[in-house]
Amino acid sequence: WSDYEVSATITPILMDQGGIGIRAQGMRRYYALLLCDDNKARLIKALDGDTVLAEVDFHWHYNQGYGLRLQAEGTELRAWIDGKLLLTVRDEERPLTGGAAAFVVEQGHIMSQSMLVQPLRQSRTAGVAKVEDEIILAYISPGDPVRRKYLVEWILNFVDTNHTDIVHLDQSTTLINDHNCDHS
Repeated sequence: WSDYEVSATITPILMDQGGIGIRAQGMRRYYALLLCDDNKARLIKALDGDTVLAEVDFHWHYNQGYGLRLQAEGTELRAWIDGKLLLTVRDEERPLTGGAAAFVVEQGHIMSQSMLVQPLRQSRTAGVAKVEDEIILAYISPGDPVRRKYLVEWILNFVDTNHTDIVHLDQSTTLINDHNCDHS
């Protein structure tokens, strides 16, 4: 995906920094909106190390939920916390032009019920399927066709069996289901 937005309500639990990522191309290449332990909100670029693209004072507390939203459109990035636009920046130096959505955390963990990923424009977006007003997003590396086939079948079976609305697979393929939806 290239031009899209990611949003999630996160609850920080004993972390140095954590939030949501966009245009992720692996564990060390992404943009992220982070709540940091020095009471800052930062928009960072992870590519050959972390670069702070923009930051603002933001006092947050452990065990409290914060609505994060991050948009990428061309080279422009926009970040909101609890509905308020806080950061806007252009990245013209070796910009990341596409990738997946992610949760990002350093030294600790965060909680979230779900993550919403949606295109900024109505267009044909690779990896997005709309089925009766439900959006299913999936990315599985083609590097191992046997594992890929197994994971695709497993995910489709899980989604069908559990009437799942939102599924997130992390690097260890741990499944996190949105249990708060009424699936009737």
